[in-house]
Amino acid sequence: MKGIVLKASAGTGKTYRLSLEYLATLLKGESYKDVLVMTFTKKATSEIQERVIVFLEEMYRDKGSDLYTNLKNLYPNIDLSYGNIKKVYYEVLDNRDRLKISTIDGFINNIFKNVIAPYLNIFSYEIIDDSDNLEILLKCFEKIV
Repeated sequence: MKGIVLKASAGTGKTYRLSLEYLATLLKGESYKDVLVMTFTKKATSEIQERVIVFLEEMYRDKGSDLYTNLKNLYPNIDLSYGNIKKVYYEVLDNRDRLKISTIDGFINNIFKNVIAPYLNIFSYEIIDDSDNLEILLKCFEKIV
């Protein structure tokens, strides 16, 4: 298992780079089923998914010269043949709803829903945001005191 962590200030191209890394991973032969991308915001997750599809479309239609250059700079031995790009392009299009690109919160919620809740026999629950959490904690504290 290999992990890549991109850490940089706002506006430095993290989403672009993460999209390239995801694309490169698929082009190097990894299945979309084995790749997980986590970000902080829903906006970034949708941008990454959209960019990966747009990047593949551009490369499939042979209009992504910058993409070829950037991918080759990152991974000199990457297979950017038309056949490989076509295979990955159709795999991503056919499975776009199954790509594992999510927020960190979404990933943790998914683990809770599919692993922890069934293990603890919790079948009904609600995930609340921080402001609701504070309100509930204050009410509990008032009842205790």
